[in-house]
Amino acid sequence: MKEQQMTLQISAESRENFRAAQALPLKEAVDRIETKAKQRGRPFERGAPSPNPSGRPKGVYSTRSGLLRKTLATAALPVLKKMIEVAKSGDVQAARLILARTAPAERTVSLDLPRVHDAASALAALEVILAAVGKGELTVPEASALGALIKNFLDIDGARQLEERMAAIEARLAESQ
Repeated sequence: MKEQQMTLQISAESRENFRAAQALPLKEAVDRIETKAKQRGRPFERGAPSPNPSGRPKGVYSTRSGLLRKTLATAALPVLKKMIEVAKSGDVQAARLILARTAPAERTVSLDLPRVHDAASALAALEVILAAVGKGELTVPEASALGALIKNFLDIDGARQLEERMAAIEARLAESQ
């Protein structure tokens, strides 16, 4: 067999694979280099330790977000001053925008919630809250805050009930001794 001369172009990443393939016959070496260069998918095995176990250090941002932060730091103040100037001159939209970002309006919402005293009544109260969100009477953050209040109440009430049970058990044990 006549050996053919072949020129291989190798990227910097595949040099190591090329060195390992030099000991192989030409056809196998070319196949190995091509398959290694085309490797796609997961570069790391599942369950293997992370090459960077500590992750990105705190306070380190990507280049893009760093540039955005620098741009905002230098350009935001003049824009804000101009918005305030325009709002003072009578532009209602500019005033509304500034007020919405700096002093969000608080509102009072009236809902007829059932008295919460156990999990069943809490579920009924959450159903009323969910219906109010569906009707547009409550925003999702308001509903979430109300749901958190109900959950906190149930958690505290559960702890109170547990204390009462423990006290009753301790009293029975003291009587039996």
